[in-house]
Amino acid sequence: MIYPLVKEMAAVGAPVRVAVAVACRVLGFSKQGYYKWLKQPVSAR
Repeated sequence: MIYPLVKEMAAVGAPVRVAVAVACRVLGFSKQGYYKWLKQPVSAR
């Protein structure tokens, strides 16, 4: 899954910080999908 990469790149302490909108555009998926993934609870798996 590519969403954890976007989360890591957008983090405050990241070596190279990238806006979520830019990362999503470059990687070819929607911001809405990323934020939907971010809201989901962590599964037991």
